[in-house]
Amino acid sequence: MRSDLHGRTALVTGATGFLGAHLAGELVARGATVLCPCRSGVLALPPHDRLRPVRLDLLDRTGLARLVTSCEVDLIVHSAAVDGTPEDKRLRAGTMIDENMRMVSNVLDSARRGGVADTVLVSSSDIYAGSVPWPIRETEDHHTDMRFAQDGFYLSKVYAEVLAEQYAQEHGMRVHLPRPASIYGPGDDFGPRSLRLIPRLISQVHAGKEVEIWGSGEQTRTFVYVTDVVRTMLAMIEHPAHRVANIGTAEQVSILALAQLVGEALGMPVRVRTDPGKPTGRSSRDLDLTRMREIGGRSPLPLLEGLRRTVAWYRWSAAQLAGDLHDVSAVS
Repeated sequence: MRSDLHGRTALVTGATGFLGAHLAGELVARGATVLCPCRSGVLALPPHDRLRPVRLDLLDRTGLARLVTSCEVDLIVHSAAVDGTPEDKRLRAGTMIDENMRMVSNVLDSARRGGVADTVLVSSSDIYAGSVPWPIRETEDHHTDMRFAQDGFYLSKVYAEVLAEQYAQEHGMRVHLPRPASIYGPGDDFGPRSLRLIPRLISQVHAGKEVEIWGSGEQTRTFVYVTDVVRTMLAMIEHPAHRVANIGTAEQVSILALAQLVGEALGMPVRVRTDPGKPTGRSSRDLDLTRMREIGGRSPLPLLEGLRRTVAWYRWSAAQLAGDLHDVSAVS
């Protein structure tokens, strides 16, 4: 069956990053032409005549609007965001809110001016704050309980949703707000400064290092495979049963159990050290996935299978890098 995205002109922000690269690749595979505005960095995607990097800073409101209008963009997927460690989110909250909100404002204004049919702002399950019933339904958001927290990322996501809703209401725009849980999968950042837990665990266990877990390790989390996120987000556009939807899985796992699953996927032993004196981070969130199922998102990949696929990509990527380094040393 031909995708409803075939022949469309899409603009994907954050395509040099993890989720954005997967979004751009899937849109191209479905027959769309994809523009990728990049301030810096390189697209980690094979060259394609319908994949077009554009040097542009998303904080350039005029430049972004000109690009959207001149290229007759009819779909924008905004996945770019300034994020950071928990300490960054607290100490650099003002900068984080400012830059994230200016990007969102520029994207929404460009979509309005260019008559874009569909605009997707990638939100997060982190927008749920305070004490809410489990599983968390989409209605348990800022409409029900809008709380302050000293967290620049959380605040910018909440404010972005508020602005998007008001733009949609005032200008009759179709704005979609997917709220994914923690995302993992191939193509993630496995470097020592990675912000996500799973790639850090994989790289540490693979290197034979002892894994330090903050708190008791009994705190639970929910992780969703990146391909499941991308396909559900695109299903929101093609079959818009809901404009706001949680994206995740019902499979919760403690951090201690996650470390052991990573070891199982790698086929390697795991050495763990817990530090009860360190903060455990946010509490677990059990998301209601009724809307996700109604949209038509496929059943999420089981965590262990997703970890195995991620580990396979990680090893392949490491082998490729080692081969490149070998070639360079041979030439020199």
